[in-house]
Amino acid sequence: MILPKSTKGSILVLFLFLSNFLFASNLNTQNIGFENGFAGWTGKTWIYTTTKTSENTSPVKVTLPSDPRIVLMSTPNEHDNCTEYKLKTIPDGYKHSVRLGSYKDRNTNNINGRDQSLEYTLKVSPSNELITIKFAVVLEVGYSESGPHTKSEQPRFTIDLLDKKGSSIPSLCSAFDENAISMANDNAQKSTAPDGQPVVWRDWKTVSANLKKMEGEDVTIKFTTMDCTPGGHFGYAYIVVDTQPLYITTKFCGANNDATLTAPDGFKTYTWKHNGTIIGSNYECKVPNAKEGEIYNCIFTTEAGCNDSLSTTIKRIQPIADFKFTTTGCTNQTNTVKFTNNSVADALHPSDPTATLAYQWNFGDAKTSAAADTTYTFSTSGMQKVNLKVTSYPSTCTASKDTMIEIFYPPLIGIKGDTTYCPNQVTKLKGYGADHYKWIQIDGSMTGVQDSLLVGSPGGKIELIGYAKNDACNTKIPLKITEEPIWNLNVCGDPFFCTGDSTTLVASGEGISYVWDPQNLHSPSITINKPGTYEVTTTNKRGCQLSWSDDVKEIPLPATSFSVDPTIINTKHNQVVCSITPENDDMTYEWNMGDKTTEKGVLFTHYYSGNSGIGKYDIMLSAINNVYGCRSHASQSIIMEPFIPNVFTPNGDSHNDYFMPNYDLEIFDRQGILLYKGTKESLGWDGTYKGIKVDPDTYFYLLRYVDYKNEQRTAKGFVTLVR
Repeated sequence: MILPKSTKGSILVLFLFLSNFLFASNLNTQNIGFENGFAGWTGKTWIYTTTKTSENTSPVKVTLPSDPRIVLMSTPNEHDNCTEYKLKTIPDGYKHSVRLGSYKDRNTNNINGRDQSLEYTLKVSPSNELITIKFAVVLEVGYSESGPHTKSEQPRFTIDLLDKKGSSIPSLCSAFDENAISMANDNAQKSTAPDGQPVVWRDWKTVSANLKKMEGEDVTIKFTTMDCTPGGHFGYAYIVVDTQPLYITTKFCGANNDATLTAPDGFKTYTWKHNGTIIGSNYECKVPNAKEGEIYNCIFTTEAGCNDSLSTTIKRIQPIADFKFTTTGCTNQTNTVKFTNNSVADALHPSDPTATLAYQWNFGDAKTSAAADTTYTFSTSGMQKVNLKVTSYPSTCTASKDTMIEIFYPPLIGIKGDTTYCPNQVTKLKGYGADHYKWIQIDGSMTGVQDSLLVGSPGGKIELIGYAKNDACNTKIPLKITEEPIWNLNVCGDPFFCTGDSTTLVASGEGISYVWDPQNLHSPSITINKPGTYEVTTTNKRGCQLSWSDDVKEIPLPATSFSVDPTIINTKHNQVVCSITPENDDMTYEWNMGDKTTEKGVLFTHYYSGNSGIGKYDIMLSAINNVYGCRSHASQSIIMEPFIPNVFTPNGDSHNDYFMPNYDLEIFDRQGILLYKGTKESLGWDGTYKGIKVDPDTYFYLLRYVDYKNEQRTAKGFVTLVR
């Protein structure tokens, strides 16, 4: 609970960007000691309980940081367990806080009204006249069988500013007193402790006090946390503290036309005025087209209703970052460099002592320094980039400077490039690690200052000389340059293809890339179906190239025009003559006669057996070029029809004793009487009728069969029977 105005002077509730104020050598360390442990702080503990008065004790000093009731918090992103892990134990932007008091499980521990305090005394000066306190409070809600504890009995947290006599300073409007009931009524957050008891807690809050009226005097900051007076409920708080000057930051830098005015952040209200006119109501005020010498005022009000005001005069600030350094030298194996700061806080007002510089050195390896003059040892050699950034306070205007520094140990001078050159080509060598270079060439002559060199035939020994700045020292590196050794390019595949086909050429060897022209095909292989000249160029890992080329021919297919005579045969006259005129002696002709037999040659007679049967026979010719393997094909068909004799002699001599066996056949005499009817399975007509030999005579036949087109055909005619 914030006490009434009548009991206080001025409470400043704010959050300051503290980094803007850590520039002066007489400023207190951030957190007034917590960043350096408990230096300067005094801790006390005691017991006060209204139910067990015999246990009450007087405050006694304790050894910090060993007391478990006053603990330095240093674990990043740790959260408080009594707030269901919602409260961070260290606020954002800080590395440490202090927990004053502790959690006690009332089911297993006897708290007995334990109280504790933490104090720090400082002498107020312009550098620390604004004190800022951040705190978070965790209080268990006290109650008994008769009901809730009263406000005075509840766990509490208090803040006091004391004079050198130990009395509160009411004119500072700085006292703070909060208990579990006042927090609950002030919309504090609620949770449950690990032992199941209700807790009220406040997230990080800021209160500040203006100590300007106490300048030159000692002021003590005192924090106190108390368990409930009946002795059964706990209370504790987390705290960080800062001090800094109390003024308006005026940022009007270099050639900028606009200025930014920044009052201490965190007050309840702000009123900015210029020439009696209100121009802003935030802690930051933008002033466009600012002019030097103009005065701006800011009136700010605390949450307790106390007012303070500050004024500032616009002044343009131009800091300059500058430094000198000592070189390490060729024999300095420690690589230690001394940096001397020559920066200026405000080049526009060099005689004004109010501007002060803060320094940020960056040595290029994530290492930094905030000292004005510093010494740094580099871990590696070579050219190192060093940056100095200065910030001029209170304006926060900045400037920076970059410088390259040469570090010599261990020596890093070397040569990049291939020591082998391609035939009829050159190799490029480039020095590194030095400030400048010269080369001793193969013929012994020395080049001018240059970092690279082209070397080719006939090869030999060269030297690189790498120099430090101002030729302070140098290093020589010898190197031998030689011509690329012989390497192979192999191409496999036929340099010809048959018409309608293709050929594939495959390149191989020590190359790492292949390009075929004229197609510009990037591949080890190429498939060709057009005649012409083809070239492949391969490149090895050094960049040397070899080429191969050849004329790829298209070979015409062999001619396949052939003749067959006759094209119609029968089962008696069953021979054909096949012929073809050969193109040259390198040809082979293979014939498939369609009856599961084959022939070879350019002229031959083929006999179809009686078992071949009637129908169509496809003669297939394959013409093969024996040199290139090209082949072409052609076909013709012949027709075999049934042979029907006009005479047959059924005289038992086993020759021509049956007429047309295995045919669908009908025989009629001159009177039209059906003498015989046979099928495909019959032996044919034997010249009898009902088992009796018929007389020699001429008889009519009707023969049916299926031709090569699978169509029914009928043959009619006369046959003469002779005995």
